[in-house]
Amino acid sequence: MVAVRVALPGVGIGLRLRALERPVRCVEIVQLCLLDVVDQCPHHLAHQRIVEVITLVFERALEFLQAVMAEVVGNADRPWLLTPEGGSDGASLERLAAFATAFGAVPRVLSPAAHDRLMAYLSHLPQLAASAMMHVIGEQIGEEGLTLSGRGLADTTRLASSPAGVWQDICATSADEIGPALDRLIATLQELRSGLTDEETVSRVFESAGAWRARMLASEKSDR
Repeated sequence: MVAVRVALPGVGIGLRLRALERPVRCVEIVQLCLLDVVDQCPHHLAHQRIVEVITLVFERALEFLQAVMAEVVGNADRPWLLTPEGGSDGASLERLAAFATAFGAVPRVLSPAAHDRLMAYLSHLPQLAASAMMHVIGEQIGEEGLTLSGRGLADTTRLASSPAGVWQDICATSADEIGPALDRLIATLQELRSGLTDEETVSRVFESAGAWRARMLASEKSDR
């Protein structure tokens, strides 16, 4: 099973994605199950509030399913990370891995802790860096200055268009891993700040970045 949590003040709602045992097609291969909605809602919540919660859960479930299908259509041969917890059913994990493989994806099993650390560097740090950089640039040079920007700035800050609401939840729930990743980035920026006139410092960071990016691109090509 793959758990999807919906964060809402005072309420914990669970969804799970389950691969069906019978052979079916496309969207039918998965089903979204609503778990313990009423039981997890505090009893003092009004009926209307419970209805609102259930509506939100199904909206999030639809968004999740749409994201899954977008991955299916556009990312053949890409890894799907499966993060079973200690009490997970091995048979369910195998069915979910088979579901991914059937669409050309490559299932990879990671512990939740390993997944969270990877995502802090692969997803969360790039997002926060892009947003912070665009914020600083915009605040300092304004709209008129931005009219002189080139393709490089637009490419580098593409992630800055991401909605804050989504990332508020991610930052709050993943702070333990995002914090150290930010610390490493800040330390490198401080190193560059102190060594702007030191050719060795600048060259070391740029050469390391170029080499790691080349490995990343080479890995992407080999996966296709």
